[in-house]
Amino acid sequence: PLYGGSKGRDESAFARQALHALALAVDHPRTDERLEFIAPIPDDMSWFLVSRGLIPDTAVVRRWIDSE
Repeated sequence: PLYGGSKGRDESAFARQALHALALAVDHPRTDERLEFIAPIPDDMSWFLVSRGLIPDTAVVRRWIDSE
């Protein structure tokens, strides 16, 4: 109900919130080593992106991270 519930939802919408931490990069607080984590995209989210012409692959994510 907080985010609109299922009112007006069509079959192309998610049945859940579309939130995902795709990549995270932080500096370790003691060693200052750069730590990077890339999480696989859930199947339903991947399907959603592909169906809209976006290809969520590791190479694309790496370019996003390296561009920062």
